[in-house]
Amino acid sequence: MAGFLHCVTPGMLAFRSAILDQGYDVSFSHCQKQAVKTNAPPHVLWDIMRCWVKEHPVKHKSEISPAAVCLAKVPSIQANFQIRSDANPVSRQNKMLRFQENPEVNWGPKSRAKKRKGNPLGETVQQKRKRLQGHRTDPLKVASLKQYKCKRFMRGECTYGDHCRYSHDVAVETEARSQTEHGEQQNFTNSATATNL
Repeated sequence: MAGFLHCVTPGMLAFRSAILDQGYDVSFSHCQKQAVKTNAPPHVLWDIMRCWVKEHPVKHKSEISPAAVCLAKVPSIQANFQIRSDANPVSRQNKMLRFQENPEVNWGPKSRAKKRKGNPLGETVQQKRKRLQGHRTDPLKVASLKQYKCKRFMRGECTYGDHCRYSHDVAVETEARSQTEHGEQQNFTNSATATNL
């Protein structure tokens, strides 16, 4: 709401106090630290923001901008941003943990259970991922890439060395290109013969 009005964001306790002062309930959200849950209707929340902008004026470049049109409406309530004692819940005053962090790296749902028990290799999740990285790669496809010259190697930027999937031999691409041109010429000859027939 403050982003739409291009104004200074009111403090969380001040905004909660203004809602409570109008007789509505409000609480923090478990989804986001800067969000609130309330049974106050939207027009009340916008009136509270209009009162906030009156105390903290903003300049708009255009009088017909959406924010200026919204602020042109006279609020039907008078918001009070004096911080109330019940605006800050006891759990927050006692600094109780609301948004817990993951207890370990890669914590959360794992892969489905296996029939075998235990971990015979005794490896961690990171070690298993590294071991299985690229195990589904088609070896024929990787081998076929050796007929093409490595563009990064030609620019002097290839860091893979002997592990590069592409060829670092200059003569390889020349040979592959001649084979390709020969194949295209043969296909053209075959198609021309078929046309004459």
